[in-house]
Amino acid sequence: MQTLTIKRENGNIAKSLPGQDHISGLLFLVADAESIPAEFETTRFRPCSSEKSMDDLGLTTTDQFGYHVYEALRTCPGITLWVGFAVRTQDMKAVGDMQRAAGGNIRQIGVLDSANEISQQTVTALQAQAALLDEAWMPLSIIVAPKVLDVTTLPTNLAASAPNVSVLISRDSEATAPAIGTLIGILAARAVNESIAWVERCETGLTRPLFSDGTAYADTDKALLETLDNARYIYLRTYPGLSGVFFSDSHNMDSPQSDYCSIELQRTMDKAVRGTRSYLLPELGRPIFFNTDGTLRADTLQHLKTVAGTPATTVVVGTVTRADSAHVDIQPLDPDSPPLLDINLHVSETAALAFQPAVGALVVALLDSPTSGFVISSSRGKILLNGGDNGPLVKIDELQKNLDALKDYVLAMNNAIIAGITAVGASPTASGTNGAQAYQQQMASRSISFADMADTSVSH
Repeated sequence: MQTLTIKRENGNIAKSLPGQDHISGLLFLVADAESIPAEFETTRFRPCSSEKSMDDLGLTTTDQFGYHVYEALRTCPGITLWVGFAVRTQDMKAVGDMQRAAGGNIRQIGVLDSANEISQQTVTALQAQAALLDEAWMPLSIIVAPKVLDVTTLPTNLAASAPNVSVLISRDSEATAPAIGTLIGILAARAVNESIAWVERCETGLTRPLFSDGTAYADTDKALLETLDNARYIYLRTYPGLSGVFFSDSHNMDSPQSDYCSIELQRTMDKAVRGTRSYLLPELGRPIFFNTDGTLRADTLQHLKTVAGTPATTVVVGTVTRADSAHVDIQPLDPDSPPLLDINLHVSETAALAFQPAVGALVVALLDSPTSGFVISSSRGKILLNGGDNGPLVKIDELQKNLDALKDYVLAMNNAIIAGITAVGASPTASGTNGAQAYQQQMASRSISFADMADTSVSH
């Protein structure tokens, strides 16, 4: 009798994720070439995006390197992960070498520097590598996990001007090295504008947080925790009444006043830079023609309108999550709106592109579809209409209250005047003193005060 049998097998096929924001790297710095595993002696940087790849590369969950790889795979199924080994040099050149080996596609890289304590020299060298890669259109975020001998003696003056560099100083109680693989996996799993410290979405799955010197988070004084946070280190923590282990924040070693003072802000701008280049690069060298009065010619204008969108009719208020020279991603404040709007900046006859709003800014946009529009105002934390030179808008409710208070006061004054005139009396017994006293008695309990009517979040 004829029959057909279908047998299911486990092929260990790596999962995949859309886009490229999840492409990551783990770089292990060693003291000498003899410390590099045999599988990496010839090719120092290799893709490893599945447990089968780990086996092929001789990495196991119990060895000092494989643990971090496994953690990245666990916390971000589908991650595209590059693993590399390099002899440590003061200039941290291996970071750039690994990015170039990956074709410039790595978005975030974790660097395990377990034999060396963190220093200003290390932070500066890593930021210099990031700057070189940025100039070559290969931007990325770097998280370094150094050796920590004593968490109480870590330097507190490293954060100044290194927006691409973050420092992790924590590990799990079940591990002997910092949780760099866990952090890279969680970072890769999140959208570029999302923080790794998002409690609802970023539980690490670890057991008990320790600092890298073995000090338990639960036993650490609050003053020291605040010092470490102010110094902009990242560490593992717990929350009273909530199960799970979480990252303390998404700091980098930039100034806290900087526009790029967190990993998500830097990742967002990195994505904008990459998108800007891919979008505008094909336009380089295109002929642009002008009329005699200096305005763009109709055919050139039509092309730019086709590329960058047209004016729109629907008002959307939201927060910018990504922005480049032609596109703006907006997260609308109205929960009934689509979760994310990707709009094109409007083209006018005098400007190829209107302007590029800041990531994180609150904006008002006019739309006729989710993918076309014109951002008419932008300000970090404020809405500006027509430049905002006339000052803030008036709160209508407070205006109404002030007008009602003024009305009541005038009516009371009218009644008091009548009472005062009556109290004056007729001649010859007329008394101005009596009239004044009567007026004052009537108005004694009356006062007027105006509420602040200015809505400083909106200027016009």
